[in-house]
Amino acid sequence: MKRLLVCVPGLTGSTTNWNPLLDRLRAEEAFKDVEILRFDHGCRLLSTKFASRLSDELTAMVNGECERQKRTGVPYDDICFIAHSLGALLTRRAYLLALLGDDRSGQAPLPWANRVSRIVLFAGINRGLFPSDKDAQKAPHQFLRWLLRRAVELYGELPSHLLAEDLLAGSDFVTNIRLSWIRTLRNLDSPPVIVQVLGTRDSIVTQNDGVDLDLTGDRITLAGANHSTVLDVEEHDKFHAQRYALILQAMFDTFAPRAKKEKTSEAIVFVVHGIRAGNTSWVRRAAELVKKSLPGATVVPATYGYFSALHFFLPFVRKKRTLWFKETYCYYLSREPSATFHVIGHSYGTYLLGYSLKRLPDMRFCRIVLAGSVLPKEFDWTSRLGKQVQEVWNHRSQRDVPVAILCSVLRGLGMKDIGTGGYYGFEAIPEIHEFCYYPGGHGAPLENQYLPRLVAELAGQQNAPCDQLPTELEWFSRLSRTASFFPYLMLLGVGVGLFAHFWFGLPTESSVLLALLLLCVIGMVVAFI
Repeated sequence: MKRLLVCVPGLTGSTTNWNPLLDRLRAEEAFKDVEILRFDHGCRLLSTKFASRLSDELTAMVNGECERQKRTGVPYDDICFIAHSLGALLTRRAYLLALLGDDRSGQAPLPWANRVSRIVLFAGINRGLFPSDKDAQKAPHQFLRWLLRRAVELYGELPSHLLAEDLLAGSDFVTNIRLSWIRTLRNLDSPPVIVQVLGTRDSIVTQNDGVDLDLTGDRITLAGANHSTVLDVEEHDKFHAQRYALILQAMFDTFAPRAKKEKTSEAIVFVVHGIRAGNTSWVRRAAELVKKSLPGATVVPATYGYFSALHFFLPFVRKKRTLWFKETYCYYLSREPSATFHVIGHSYGTYLLGYSLKRLPDMRFCRIVLAGSVLPKEFDWTSRLGKQVQEVWNHRSQRDVPVAILCSVLRGLGMKDIGTGGYYGFEAIPEIHEFCYYPGGHGAPLENQYLPRLVAELAGQQNAPCDQLPTELEWFSRLSRTASFFPYLMLLGVGVGLFAHFWFGLPTESSVLLALLLLCVIGMVVAFI
């Protein structure tokens, strides 16, 4: 049997320190004639390369080696991967690319994917760096982990790029791998054996970092090893016989397939509040109604904390919380891969949903209920219906100032990731159900008399007919349309006032009054055009 062993290092960027282990593996009968392919990418945590490009390079390298060997007339019959730390993510994505292909680049599936029999991940950061869920809170050095995560997130707002940004838990790179891995491997007839090898002194990776791998492999623990020494079988001229024996077990033993978990939840329901709110208001009431309507459901409230209007104004803070949504979705999917997901979101909660759907092709929700949505009215639901989303309900209010006015102003400032879909509605297609206009402001659809209807929609139950809702307020709609011009009108008014003050010598008070009068006149003209 012709074998290929692919070695993918972590944040050291090199497999040089693997030599003692590889030399011993080559001496084993099963690996006597093995070919070793080293992917020494040379990248560190502060490298500027994109992780997706690294995994593309790994895919291309393995494919090139397989084609080279094929031309000799003796193709590889079996392919094994050994990966460490960051290398675990690169290896998993390279395998998925080879297995499924890539629609975006037009790459077809590669034949060598079907010959991968085993993937051994040493201290693999399979959930990304510094996850923030409950399991990660038991890891050591909590303050240092928090500090490093915040530093990477802050750097992510700069024009340059760090590899560490791609490796954060909840990042697009990590989350797309996890979602695709969970959905793909559980449906394979003969998946490769996946083994996570972890040291007992690892301060970066915990046992729960192997949760995505449980269906097709096992975990092995090495006593006394930390994150960097988990591959060391020799230390100070001392041979770790027990550690090497366990590594051999990971490399060659047959593991009994794990029994599929029984469903503990038929449905996972996200209930996500918006700005200036918490889990003590309508969220608690909605959770109670969901549990009555869907007795087997698990309700997931928002845990990203209080989110102020000022936070919402700042694009980098607005986007940062999406890491929580993506990471939490993965957390529940890895534990309930066959459950159906639904979401009811209000205000900023709808932004978390929409932004995540755009970035994660494998994120799926059956029914989505939106109230006071801050998504753009041009949001592309059409391409997602039937794939990521089945049905959408959009509930709108008559005097929704945050959506109709504030979001319009922010769009006027060039912030196109938010919009007025929660006031004007989305594209008219059958799968999107529009309900408008609720009498009241931003939270009107979530009041006690309406909330049961929203939960009934989420549960897929027959809805009782609601009272006839009033129509839009024409003056408010005109004000909303004008709002996108507010920033420019203010600049114009300030310019006119300064010009009148310095050129014509008008007193400061007169200049201010002139500027305000001009703003009012122009605003009224624009509003009624």
